[in-house]
Formats: sequence, C-alpha cells, structure tokens
Amino acid sequence: MVNLQFKCPTCSRKLRGVPLMQNATQVVQRTCRCGERWRLIVRVLKNVEGFRIDAAHFTFLGKAVR
Repeated sequence: MVNLQFKCPTCSRKLRGVPLMQNATQVVQRTCRCGERWRLIVRVLKNVEGFRIDAAHFTFLGKAVR
C-alpha cells in the first residue's frame, strides 16, 4: 500500500503516512514527535496518465497533552 508522506511544518520530522486515495479529499489528524498536533486536508490536484499531484493544507491544532 502506498502512503503519502508529509513533514511537520515546525520541526521537519516525518508525520505518519496518509493512505493514497484515488480521487477523494481526505481529512486526517497527525501528532508529531515534537508534540504538535496537525489537521491535514489532502486533495488530488491532477491525476493524468498515471502521474498525480497532491496538495495538503495544514492547520495547527495545538500541543499534545502528555
């Protein structure tokens, strides 16, 4: 299974992968190891002849409670 990889905007560490969907917009939440929580809205911009371009919009949700 292919996952899309994104990095935390604050510390640049990899976030947990987002499963690849064909034409759907996905809304997922990820917590980085630095303790910040993010909401990602992932959508397909183009999907032509096997090549695709995805975009993610990040929204800061606050620090995780530990």
